[in-house]
Amino acid sequence: MSDAPDLVRHARETRIAVIGGGIAGLVAAYECAKVGVSVTLFEASDHLGGTIDAVELDGIRVDAGADRWAASSDEVRELVDHLGLSDDIVAPLPGVRWIAVLPSTPNAAPLPSDSVLGIPANPWGDDARRFIGWSGAWRAYLDRLRPPLTIGHAQALGDLVRGRMGAKIVDRMVAPLSLGVFGVHPDDIDVQDAAPGLSSALTRTGSLAGAVGELASQTPDPAVLSLRGGLVTLVDALAAALDDLAADVRLGAPVTALHADGDRWRLEIGGETAETAEADAVIVAADGPSARSLLHGIVTLPASHHGDEVDVATL
Repeated sequence: MSDAPDLVRHARETRIAVIGGGIAGLVAAYECAKVGVSVTLFEASDHLGGTIDAVELDGIRVDAGADRWAASSDEVRELVDHLGLSDDIVAPLPGVRWIAVLPSTPNAAPLPSDSVLGIPANPWGDDARRFIGWSGAWRAYLDRLRPPLTIGHAQALGDLVRGRMGAKIVDRMVAPLSLGVFGVHPDDIDVQDAAPGLSSALTRTGSLAGAVGELASQTPDPAVLSLRGGLVTLVDALAAALDDLAADVRLGAPVTALHADGDRWRLEIGGETAETAEADAVIVAADGPSARSLLHGIVTLPASHHGDEVDVATL
């Protein structure tokens, strides 16, 4: 107990800079500020939330980006509870998902109802062929001829689907759903995390299409949750909490360079008035290209799997 005052004093004297005001940066800033650490958050744009955003349509505010989270995520639920939003949790109405991601499908089209994360149980159906064509359907047929995987075989979702059913299903059907639901490409998420039970179902049924058919009949819609008023409500609550905790949130303040200066860090800030800032520690929560640019020469980063941005519209 005698160390408590020293810990409190150390926390208050520590200055943390958070780069990026998306959901990751907001949560990082909140976790630091609520234990008494001095936090400054720098956001390049004029609003917080990143890919969680809202627009007004006919007088109604609706989500324009991410709009839900996996109900199995204990971390999100704990955050929502801490922010006093438990009573605002809602379960979206089940329904068919529509996507428009290709020049060949300029108008939004529904994904097959018997699909899991965009993987179709029947690639020959009209609702699947509108995305992958006849050549994609024939390639997907090879799934029926390949031996099943063993239970527990660890593999990325994209690798699994690409190896069994072909690249077209990954690029045109699975990737939009994975990016929309998890915010990551299917090559960067484990099968068990994305679709629990899929690998074991594949072993039982002998094919990925069969496994999807089995899972789709059991769980026709992923278990997801959102908030009354949209997921942007979470951003608003985090911003309000940071204000209550006296965190310094700066909008229109892009960090253009990051330098190690002994035991401290020096940040170069752009925007209308160029300035520098110092911090004892820095949390980089910017988008991938920005983070790589800032961290170049400071740390060695793994190669990026996906260099091109993908525009996704999931309705």
